[in-house]
Amino acid sequence: MQPIKEQPPSYRVGVIVREDELLERVGALLNISYDYEETNGAAAAVQGAAMLGRLPPALLEEIRDATLAGDKSLLDKIIGKVRENGDAASAQALQELADTYDYDALKELLGAEQ
Repeated sequence: MQPIKEQPPSYRVGVIVREDELLERVGALLNISYDYEETNGAAAAVQGAAMLGRLPPALLEEIRDATLAGDKSLLDKIIGKVRENGDAASAQALQELADTYDYDALKELLGAEQ
């Protein structure tokens, strides 16, 4: 393996990459492959859409804006508002997506432009 300084800049640790791309690069460097668990994305999308339908439009807009901005701390605060409004299930589901930085899933649920 080449020393880190000789690796292309996109392979250095300080470069931000998506999780799937990072795993692909690590797999290529270590000559390993990953087995991914299949998830029921359709069921999750239906549940997520139903969950978001219960939230006030203004709160949805705040969540959408924070997600598009990639502002995790603001997103956490807004999810706290969801929890304060008595929707613990929605807050928990949103928090899990935010904590795993699954902004793509949040965007999909919110119908946000990427």
